Amino acid sequence: MRNALSVAIAALLVTSLLPLASVAAAPGSDSIVASPSEANTAVAQQTGPDGTTERLGLEGSATSAYADPSPDFGTALAATDDELRREWAFHELEYNWDDIPENERQDRIEAYNAQILDRLDELKARERAAVRAMAAGEIPADRVLSTIARNDHEAEILRTNVDRLESYATSPREFGSMRRTTKGAIATHEGPVRDAAFQMFSATGQTKILTPILVESTESGALVSSVTDGSYLREVNRYDNRDLSRPRQLEGITAGTDRLAELYPWALSPEGDATGKSYDELLPRHQFTFEMYHTQGLLRVHLDSGTTDVFRETQELELARLPIETAGSWSGESATVELNVTPRVGPIQFNVTDSETESPLDATILVDGEPVTRTGEDGAAWIVRPLAESEIAVQVDGETIPVEPDP
Repeated sequence: MRNALSVAIAALLVTSLLPLASVAAAPGSDSIVASPSEANTAVAQQTGPDGTTERLGLEGSATSAYADPSPDFGTALAATDDELRREWAFHELEYNWDDIPENERQDRIEAYNAQILDRLDELKARERAAVRAMAAGEIPADRVLSTIARNDHEAEILRTNVDRLESYATSPREFGSMRRTTKGAIATHEGPVRDAAFQMFSATGQTKILTPILVESTESGALVSSVTDGSYLREVNRYDNRDLSRPRQLEGITAGTDRLAELYPWALSPEGDATGKSYDELLPRHQFTFEMYHTQGLLRVHLDSGTTDVFRETQELELARLPIETAGSWSGESATVELNVTPRVGPIQFNVTDSETESPLDATILVDGEPVTRTGEDGAAWIVRPLAESEIAVQVDGETIPVEPDP
């Protein structure tokens, strides 16, 4: 048991950090960020026989922009405040445990678990408010990214606290069921892109996103994606597909897996060769969670049993395993750009060479006139292309060469 002094210190730290967190500067002030672009992206589920996984899309008019997260005092300080608040909430239970009558202990555990679920609702509301503000042109993409990065970090803390509860459980069987449900809810706030973004904002890890993160927002949801270490990372939240008030339309894991097969036929086909499948139904949350490894990477899906639609999707795909084709070649006065594309508005690859010697050239990739990344010494670079229609070009040796992914 921790002593009363540590409780008081934690409370004091929380109080002292609040004013600082509220006035901290917005993140990413020196980031490479492409200007927002807008287009109608009425693509809810991208399907078709093109040799790769189906991709959850967004509905409505999307605002797209690139954000390049870098160490940011404001985000780090706000995350520290989140940590202290969650520690204080758990410490309160832990500190008073010996004084709680045995017949009330299970109720206290359930009450703390309910606090976690309530906090997850608050995280969702915080994220959705930021996404809508970006869609309305009120805040930049890096503000949305810092918000979801904070949420990912706090979700990790809540996951740890659920595990810490186990040592106090009076009924291991009941606790096991409760823990599984709560962790399933926590998982909908976690993902590889937001985790990497948090590490970069807070300078706490070794993760380095090699290209800026593409943030896309609509009234219906948000999509964040990037390319790093040979992988295409993609996370989508669809708020309009989540409604806990609806009665369940899918009853039982068989109904859930049948719906999964309708939405993601390629992953479950012989070509996709999905293995390591993990299926779960969380009745109190009206939620199915599916995870599988296929020939191109990892697919994780959270399905609402009331709307029967996917409200959260995460994909981690290996670039080398994606179908790829050459969209074309464009030449300037001294340079040639070859553009390779992947299906379903996936990542695109640039190869920039000297027109005479064919040696690779260092060039800058532009989206809507703003720099997104550079090719480097090998003349090659990948970027995630926006769902919104954008002007893409390569700037090299003082000239700009427009390219067209969909000629």
